Amino acid sequence: MAVLNKYQNYKLWQEGYYGNKLRAWRNYEAYLASGYEAPVVLRYLGEIGGYWCKYDVDKKDVLSTINAWVAEGADPSKIILNEALPDLRPILQGELLNDTYYDYFWYSTAEVKMRDALKLESHVAQGLKAKHLIQSAMTPSSFSDFEELLYLYPGHVIEVTICSNCIGDTQGRNALVWEVRKY
Repeated sequence: MAVLNKYQNYKLWQEGYYGNKLRAWRNYEAYLASGYEAPVVLRYLGEIGGYWCKYDVDKKDVLSTINAWVAEGADPSKIILNEALPDLRPILQGELLNDTYYDYFWYSTAEVKMRDALKLESHVAQGLKAKHLIQSAMTPSSFSDFEELLYLYPGHVIEVTICSNCIGDTQGRNALVWEVRKY
């Protein structure tokens, strides 16, 4: 199956198709009902998905952020929330292009959010070097999950953060796949 837009990607991510993930809520009401207290990330699932994205939002500021986005034209039904990445020191993060002929991994080792990390310092690894770099940073379970995604989504970009410790909703995993895309 091809993942052709951000809405489809986040639907698959939220339903667990990419494996290990952080807690997420489809809307503000579900988030409130969960009783979750720590900072969250707000994301927009529309055509301009990257435009509305805010990290580390305190609970007291979530509703005002949503309302501000709606005032700017966001559809409230396309706003999702997820647990913010705890301070577990990402050791490797980036985007792997799983091409038919070779893998191309654009990555960073900077210990900041991926968007900032790739702007701050980035490197490229290709082919087996890319695969070995990723495998050496992941737990065996995480790498097994990652290989399954490579098999299921040829020709896609897979966006991943690999942490120093295990994290997420699946035991023994230290990697989080944020996005699988062919758009």
